[in-house]
Amino acid sequence: ILVACSDIFLRTQRAQYSAAGLQRLQDDVRYVVNKITQDIHTGSIDYSCYGAVGACGEIVSTGNALLALTNAQGRKMRYKIEGVTINGCLNANSTPCMLVSDDEGATWQSVTQEGVSLNLLKSTFRIYPQKNPFEFDAQNKYLSNEQPRVTIQLEATAKIKSERIPPRLG
Repeated sequence: ILVACSDIFLRTQRAQYSAAGLQRLQDDVRYVVNKITQDIHTGSIDYSCYGAVGACGEIVSTGNALLALTNAQGRKMRYKIEGVTINGCLNANSTPCMLVSDDEGATWQSVTQEGVSLNLLKSTFRIYPQKNPFEFDAQNKYLSNEQPRVTIQLEATAKIKSERIPPRLG
């Protein structure tokens, strides 16, 4: 009976650690998406950052690791999915991470918590249209007739604290 009770206790403890880790992951991703969404709603896409001669050297595509915005106060905001710890992620357990800059990329801070990491291959910003809809071409027509929009795709995992659980006895 003692062994069965110990086994039940250890399994319950593992389930609690797992549930807490998943809750932390969900809270962190919700915070990141809400922060980016708020900046998108109150600002606009900084198309000057994109293109062959863009200030950031990025090209608008169907999957960017960089989102360039101009917020309501006119500050250049940058969100970046980064895969290198030394470039701003908190530590190896938090890499890849989401970074934010409010000074055109001069300094970066991690938006994701320690222990939360993003999947680099499945986390992107999709920016539509690819051409600035507020600029004119040579014929004095808008470059695009589409409303600007951003789709955020994130896949994240959390490093869940767990205790070493001995093998089941019996």
